[in-house]
Amino acid sequence: MARITCLYLLDYLSGSKQYVNIDGFHSTVREITLGVPQGSILGPLFFLIFINDLPSVLQSTVTDIYTDDTTLSYSTDYKLAPQAVSGGLQSDLNRLQKWSDSNMMFVNEAKTKIMFATGKWLAKRLGNRQLQVKLNASYVEAAGGQD
Repeated sequence: MARITCLYLLDYLSGSKQYVNIDGFHSTVREITLGVPQGSILGPLFFLIFINDLPSVLQSTVTDIYTDDTTLSYSTDYKLAPQAVSGGLQSDLNRLQKWSDSNMMFVNEAKTKIMFATGKWLAKRLGNRQLQVKLNASYVEAAGGQD
């Protein structure tokens, strides 16, 4: 039974083609060699199965995955912030990048944001200090301020 299931999945994932259509102009039709067909019913399930091991690669953060959005969270004693937070996030972003490269995936640093969440008291004590982490050799942009 498992062999038949694998053959069905292989058949489903093989030989798919796609093209881009913009205002009636079509690109060249190309065979899909990686991933699953866009808009397919099984696509989201396959993606979740594919990235299921990502949390086990990350050591310093808590990982939340919802469809194709992933959130890494790091918490520490306020006396160690923001340096410890930056360090913890950076180490796991490095692991994420390695995992992505080995799985032929791309993490879009332009869509990646960082947020430093604190209470009012801690925000005043920390002043203007910000988190400094890099992804793909670019600093990750703050999401709507860091206080």
